[in-house]
Amino acid sequence: MIPQKDRILGLTIVDKLARLQSTKACRICDLTEATMNGMDLSGVDLRYANLNHADLSGANLSGANLRGTNLSGANLIPVNLTRANLSGANLSEVNLSEVNLSGANLSGANLSGANL
Repeated sequence: MIPQKDRILGLTIVDKLARLQSTKACRICDLTEATMNGMDLSGVDLRYANLNHADLSGANLSGANLRGTNLSGANLIPVNLTRANLSGANLSEVNLSEVNLSGANLSGANLSGANL
């Protein structure tokens, strides 16, 4: 499993972000409280990643696969999530008021406490 492998290898958030930028994928990654503001993350695969309280302000996540991703408490102001797959994602306690969700898939997403 990827998180256990990352712990064994001693990978830091910086290492994981470098992997994300080079491979466009970081499935099941623990990126809790990561700073990713302004990053171009269009089309990335972050399925089932933990982005709890991550700073994604100004990031481009258009077309990203965020299925099952934990985004609770993340800073998403403003973020481009056009055509992103957010099915089953946890968006609880997230301010979505300035987020572009055009064409995004939110089926089964947890929006409890989210500001729409």
